[in-house]
Amino acid sequence: SWSIRPLERYMATYYYPLTTNETGDPTVRLLSYDTTPAPTSFAMRLPEHSTALQFGDHIQLQGFTLPNGPLYAKGDHVPITFFWKTEQSLAENYVMAWFVVKADNAHPPIQGHDSMPVAGFVPTATWQTGELIYDNRALQLPASLPSGEYRIWVAIYPAGNSAERLTGSGPEVIDATLGVLPISLEIAD
Repeated sequence: SWSIRPLERYMATYYYPLTTNETGDPTVRLLSYDTTPAPTSFAMRLPEHSTALQFGDHIQLQGFTLPNGPLYAKGDHVPITFFWKTEQSLAENYVMAWFVVKADNAHPPIQGHDSMPVAGFVPTATWQTGELIYDNRALQLPASLPSGEYRIWVAIYPAGNSAERLTGSGPEVIDATLGVLPISLEIAD
């Protein structure tokens, strides 16, 4: 169960979960992490970039931190910490999804691993109102990725129903459900 995996929870709190691979045995999974040190609530670090994005009526993306900055090479890992908050108790669990997308939309999005916050250890139904949730994630850029400017998109959907995304609101939202972060990534050759 989630409550008896202390090493996995430690890694999700202090580093960036990258991939989860199922092995066919329900008791064995292969997890990989980007080991860039992540900001934690214990260090009281706040987001480096603030946002005004809201999903549904109650989930706010307060900001985010890109610990390695906005410049990357093909094949690099992109670690990010999302800072979530709610001002009202949530009865349902939601899954957070994120994508790196070429600014001109000329190529398919690169999708990070969808999961409940903090690799599933802090489901939204357990959030306390006003609490800041530090949600570390990472994805690997393909080695064949074209260089150029990329944006980060964020979406939220109910656990078990990826087709029903929450409505997003804020400065830049695409298709009423994809929040766009106010920063660009630059991918070099």
